[in-house]
Amino acid sequence: MPCQGKVAFRSFGCKLNQFETEFIREDFLRAGFREVGFSQLSDIYLINTCSVTSQSDYHARQAIRKARRLSPHSFIIATGCYAQLNPSALAGLADLVLGNREKRDVLHYLNGTNGGGKVFTSPSSGFSAFPRMVIGGFQGHTRAFIKVQDGCSTPCSFCIVPQARGRSISASLEDILSQIESLAQAGFKEVVLTGVNIGNLGANLVKLLERLEGMELPQRVRLSSIEPTDFTPELIGFAASSRKICPHFHIPLQSGDKGILQLMNRQYNPSFYEDLIRELRSKVPQAGIGADVLVGFPGEGEKAFRNTYQLVERLPLTYLHVFSYSPREGTPAAKFPDQVDPTVKKERSLLLRRLGMEKWRRFREGFLGQTLEILVERGEKEGFFTGLSGNYIRVYIKGGGKLRNRMVRVRALDLKEKGIWGELVE
Repeated sequence: MPCQGKVAFRSFGCKLNQFETEFIREDFLRAGFREVGFSQLSDIYLINTCSVTSQSDYHARQAIRKARRLSPHSFIIATGCYAQLNPSALAGLADLVLGNREKRDVLHYLNGTNGGGKVFTSPSSGFSAFPRMVIGGFQGHTRAFIKVQDGCSTPCSFCIVPQARGRSISASLEDILSQIESLAQAGFKEVVLTGVNIGNLGANLVKLLERLEGMELPQRVRLSSIEPTDFTPELIGFAASSRKICPHFHIPLQSGDKGILQLMNRQYNPSFYEDLIRELRSKVPQAGIGADVLVGFPGEGEKAFRNTYQLVERLPLTYLHVFSYSPREGTPAAKFPDQVDPTVKKERSLLLRRLGMEKWRRFREGFLGQTLEILVERGEKEGFFTGLSGNYIRVYIKGGGKLRNRMVRVRALDLKEKGIWGELVE
């Protein structure tokens, strides 16, 4: 295989994977490789896989086959969670299969491989120390993702991620701050703290946010998904008073039925979740609050689904991510009785997605005529630019090329399908 040449990357799944792909990308560029798009001819293709659902596995295989058709003599590397969990499924498709531990040293394994079909995966029991991965930028983005945590020590009965990522482990505050300072100096005005569950930082999360509050840059810090039980009074109080933390919270619900939550091995009940969301809305009135909902879990009858629907309906959530349950081999729930008919799952998912769309529309409507501050990300067609507000509303504005990566104030004028049309406020 080439030790230099062209390389293309494809990352599936979570922000954690995107961060790790950026780390690998920078490693290749330092070694003298030239990056090309994934749909172009390349000497090497690297696919960082996800395995949260069977569809994720399918998309990874499709990407590998696409690369092989495009460039039959190229060298294909598969890494990530699918590679960790089921390396044999990829060994016949890729030339090199690396687990999650090994992805930090892709070039080492690449240079030591003299033939195809090589598989290197370590047991996914987790790391004894946080695997430090430092990036210098985030190519093509104005917001940089920062890996602050990995793994999970409280597995849900339906989730395969703990088997792929190992037990929970967190980076040190000093390492996180050093990485953020470096990215801020490189021009990034917003960083997104990411992990499997960043709430596992515990008290250190508030300490980290307090340190960031006192820094001039970056201007904004966004939190990725946090479990309901990790929202301490200290975290809520700090988020309410902060001038830097984005008023945007993604808090998985999964089900609004007490019995289903117990079967899922979730660590809260519907009343706890409802009280949390209402407290957040009270303390941070303009916050965007999203939730994951898993439909069709084994044993979810009509009453259990109705409990979920009614809870979501009355809560001040602003958007939903709705997923249909699919059994993952190796998880307890895959063996549970009372599996739900796929047609019923589809119908229930549609109902919840419609409800989520209506909540999203009402939330955006509430900001029409108001002024939002957005970080301009990229140019769209016909001279329009787009950016995100702190509370996760996508705003479209007309303007010139110098707007990219600038914080600007925008007056919200009208609804767009997934965002808001706005105009610059001088």
